[in-house]
Amino acid sequence: MAVSIESSNLPTENTFINPHLEKDKWAENEFGNALLGDPRRTDRLIKIASERAANPSCSLPQCFVSQSRT
Repeated sequence: MAVSIESSNLPTENTFINPHLEKDKWAENEFGNALLGDPRRTDRLIKIASERAANPSCSLPQCFVSQSRT
């Protein structure tokens, strides 16, 4: 049984990690324009998202050995 998908049924925004982008580039593309009141917060968000993309099954404490990495 074949499944056909019409392009009009596909989401217009890519909400999934593109396997062709490196995790760091993906995180920068997704969260680089976040306005969090301080650029360091945006940088931290990008680091967290990048690590989570690399290790999606780990918890936050497991992803970061020390707080200095976040």
